[in-house]
Amino acid sequence: MTATLSAVTRARLRRFMRIVRMAAVIGVGGGAVYAVASAGPGARSLLASLLISIPMGVIDALLMASWIAGIEIFLLPRASMRWLDALPFAAVFILKTLVYGAIAGAVLAGQPGERLLGVVTVTTRAPG
Repeated sequence: MTATLSAVTRARLRRFMRIVRMAAVIGVGGGAVYAVASAGPGARSLLASLLISIPMGVIDALLMASWIAGIEIFLLPRASMRWLDALPFAAVFILKTLVYGAIAGAVLAGQPGERLLGVVTVTTRAPG
């Protein structure tokens, strides 16, 4: 399959996969930090929290990174997107911030890691 792809496309795919791998590592770190912060007392609680939170962090990070990297690597270099080059830097910066923020917000609000793992999140309200 890769033999039929152009050299530019192969280079883009390599860069995309490198970003996705780094996102997985970052997701492991983020999930581990969340697990440590939310675990109850005791080693068993920490281990259970780590076993749940790390895959959730990886899934969320992979989704965000693959969407954003896909846009940056495969969509924006196309000829149909050259109109962005004519915009001022601040406008492009604000536009990308809004789009990428919406992607991150949708992933975090949709909780795909929790849904795939069947984790029920409970939100408690403070009495009062």
